[in-house]
Amino acid sequence: MITESAGCDCAGSMKTPEHTFDVFFYGLNMDADLLTSKGVVPRDPRVALIEDHVVILGAKAMLQRSHGGRAYGMLFRLTHREMGTLYADLHDYSPEPFTAILVNADEGARPVAAISMVHRDPPVDSNHDPAYCARWKDLVRQLGFPESA
Repeated sequence: MITESAGCDCAGSMKTPEHTFDVFFYGLNMDADLLTSKGVVPRDPRVALIEDHVVILGAKAMLQRSHGGRAYGMLFRLTHREMGTLYADLHDYSPEPFTAILVNADEGARPVAAISMVHRDPPVDSNHDPAYCARWKDLVRQLGFPESA
């Protein structure tokens, strides 16, 4: 007797689920609806922070080292394919590993290994984009981040 195993596409290959990993977002991609509109499934959303960093607003949000600072953002679980979709045309960003701290009261201040896409040469002196900054500040308020975020 021949039976088909679950996940078989009947063409001789097995479908395997894509692995996901934690990604820390600190710009407009903190918005789960925006990620969804870009074809990304924002899994397991969690508020987190990265210590000794701050978010600087210019033309976009930039993550910058700052002793004693806290950069608030959102952690989502994404696949490699989804990250490729988000950053396909943004060659001036590269992934960097971080330890993000979950700030949800239900989970305590638990550290999580994550990556974040960071501008290779952040243009911290770039002109502010008023529309981007307004959208970012509104999103930060909606997410309930501290005023200093």
